[in-house]
Amino acid sequence: MIISSLEFEQYTASIKQILYNKGLELTIHNVDLVTEITDDRKRKAWYENNFVAFPLRTEPATENIVITTRFIQSYSIHLHYENNETPIQSLTQINEKIKSLDEEAVRVEIDDYIEERITNMLYCFSGALKDIKKSYVFAGIKDNVLIMKELLLYYRNIRASKEIQLQYFVYLALPKRISDLMTDVLIAILEDKLRIVGEVGL
Repeated sequence: MIISSLEFEQYTASIKQILYNKGLELTIHNVDLVTEITDDRKRKAWYENNFVAFPLRTEPATENIVITTRFIQSYSIHLHYENNETPIQSLTQINEKIKSLDEEAVRVEIDDYIEERITNMLYCFSGALKDIKKSYVFAGIKDNVLIMKELLLYYRNIRASKEIQLQYFVYLALPKRISDLMTDVLIAILEDKLRIVGEVGL
């Protein structure tokens, strides 16, 4: 079958149920916020790494959420440039808003990050597949099918593990229950792509 974002409503609904459960501990690390604007190249690289690229790193399985205010700031800067042509003259307004966020507001922010990450898994797949060939893991490999097979096997192995999980964001650690649901989405996408090109019996 050909999948769409609607196919994953069950996953996003399950993620929201976990995320907004008051029993899920959320730790917010208030680190020093930058006061100067990051150049466009670094800003775009940060977004690609956290929201588009195929995740390759793993981290120890965890039950809680840990996020730094620097992550929230980096996304806020990205969002400004997505919606405005005028450059940011000062980070003061963004930084003051971040400092005023309470725990519930941060959960809403994280919900938005996860939803955007999942949406990009679907609609930025081609770009992510092209970019992963530049990584040290797949450098020199041009066969898309081979890369997708290797990614599928890798993600399945991580999904089956109780000790590790995929790292989707830098400086935002998700609980394994949420990370695994996001990995289920990646697995479903890869399986679907491989079926389309005739790789059956995966």
